[in-house]
Amino acid sequence: VKYLPGMPRFFTEGASVIADCSGEPDLAKFQKDSALADREAPDHYIDLEYLKGERLPPTRSEYHRLVRQIAPGVLVGSLPYAIIEWAQRLTIAFAECRRWPGNEAVRMRCLVYAGILCHYCQDLWMPLHTTVHYDGRTQDGISPRSGVHDRMDGLIERISVNVDRIAAEKLPAAASRPPDDLFAAITAELEKSHAEVDRVYSMEKELLSNADDPRVRRLAADCAERAMAFSAQMLAAAWRASEKTSLPSWLTR
Repeated sequence: VKYLPGMPRFFTEGASVIADCSGEPDLAKFQKDSALADREAPDHYIDLEYLKGERLPPTRSEYHRLVRQIAPGVLVGSLPYAIIEWAQRLTIAFAECRRWPGNEAVRMRCLVYAGILCHYCQDLWMPLHTTVHYDGRTQDGISPRSGVHDRMDGLIERISVNVDRIAAEKLPAAASRPPDDLFAAITAELEKSHAEVDRVYSMEKELLSNADDPRVRRLAADCAERAMAFSAQMLAAAWRASEKTSLPSWLTR
């Protein structure tokens, strides 16, 4: 976040806290057989094929109604709603920060929320989180669990993508163009990621064999760049929206 122009200083200097907090959603998801994992797991993916081309509604409750109608009994996933909800939580926290700029608790809440938001933004730019073909091409709706999901999930670390260079080159421009309509921006980005599914499977053999293939390296770099740029846009949009966000009269710090 140190490359994001226009953000408050405490925020850009809090990159290590944001990075640390970005793992929180996975900690919740991996508490097996818990109520928390049951609630958390669907927020990490969305199987777009089950929606049959239907447009995503703007709220989670409307989405659940739609899913009950067109894909009853199916766990479709709810990733876009995790992103919009955490972006809006961050917006509120930023609004508090504008009113009470020296409040350390408010500042820390901004950093925590930003980390969690970035986690979901990066989940969106793992293309296999957008499809029923999440771990090998499905047969009758059942994934063969080929192992390609784990290979793709850890690709950026395995390939050693130079994320600092990408951040320095790409994030200032991305953050300077925060979207006005956050949910429209989220669904547009989701479609772009989903369009990469066929590209991933065109390299399935190389991904599974751990081959040092230039196409795989390019895929890793492209996904890293898009995930970082998307995260930057969401963070910048939350900060900008906070300027006009009203807080209740009963709230004091």
